[in-house]
Amino acid sequence: MTDIPPHESPTDRLVRLASCGGTEYGARFEMHLERRSQGPTLVIRGSLVQDIPDGFADRVKEALHKLKAPETFIDLQRCENVASTALAFLVHFHRVSTTAGAKQVVIQHAQPRVMTLLKLLGLHEIFTIADPPRRTPRPA
Repeated sequence: MTDIPPHESPTDRLVRLASCGGTEYGARFEMHLERRSQGPTLVIRGSLVQDIPDGFADRVKEALHKLKAPETFIDLQRCENVASTALAFLVHFHRVSTTAGAKQVVIQHAQPRVMTLLKLLGLHEIFTIADPPRRTPRPA
C-alpha cells in the first residue's frame, strides 16, 4: 500500500498514481505524470519498448481530465528509445490531452534518435516540438 501524503488533494493523488515502470527485454523504463509549473508533464525515462499497461493509460486520462490544463508536455530527456507501442501511447496522450482541453501538447528534450523517428512518422506535425536536440560535437 502506498503512503498518502498529508493534505493530498484527490487530483494530486491521481497524478501520483499515474506511474508505471519495470524491465522489459533487459531494458529499464519508467513513465509517470508530474504536475510542473508549466503544466502536466508525462516523463518517459529509459527504453520504452513494451506495451503500456491499460491501468496506466486510464489513470493518465483521469488525471488530465481533472487538471483541464491549456498545455500538456512530454519530457523525453532521458528516453533513449521508443517502440511502436510507445509511439501509439504518445498519440493517445495527445488525443486525451486535447479532449481534456489542452490547445497543444509539447514534446521537450527529445534525443536525436527519437526525434528522427518522430519526424519520419510525421508526428512532429501534431505535437509542438520544443528545444530541438543539438548534435553533440565529436571529440577531435
